Amino acid sequence: HKGLDVLIQAIKYLKNQNKTKNLHFSFYGIGNNADMEYLKREMAPIGDVATYYGAVYGADKQQVFSKADIFIHPSRYEGFPMAILEALSVGLPCIISPMTNVSDIILSSDCGWITTLDPVDIAETMLRAKTEFLTKRNNCRQAIDALTWDNIAKDSIEKYSKLLNRDKI
Repeated sequence: HKGLDVLIQAIKYLKNQNKTKNLHFSFYGIGNNADMEYLKREMAPIGDVATYYGAVYGADKQQVFSKADIFIHPSRYEGFPMAILEALSVGLPCIISPMTNVSDIILSSDCGWITTLDPVDIAETMLRAKTEFLTKRNNCRQAIDALTWDNIAKDSIEKYSKLLNRDKI
């Protein structure tokens, strides 16, 4: 459901179009045996521009994020995507699909790009992001600030109050 298949197709598209100059894609995470075999097989043709590193946790994950330019998460569905929040917290702009459930935050804070699950759309978004990521990087803090527990609580109270008052005669 993470959309790795369409992300890999997008990278293959860029490679076939000779548009991978100065691009390198790092994959992190772990899956079941079938997922790992699929990833290994599909990444073989793009091994010169993409590398799979396995799972990372804690300080190692923060180190990975701090060395990256953009975080790409083309998920088919998400509850609340912690990886996106972690990326934003270190100033890492994100390319996401609307199904990650944080599109509104990404758009209102101008800290990333929204794309569809179409490989060509993802590829074109990645090319655009390659030239725009520095301007988006500074906006990531604003996105995270909107997600503090205090702000979430205030927003929830405001929404519940509106709902409760709407039904009063």
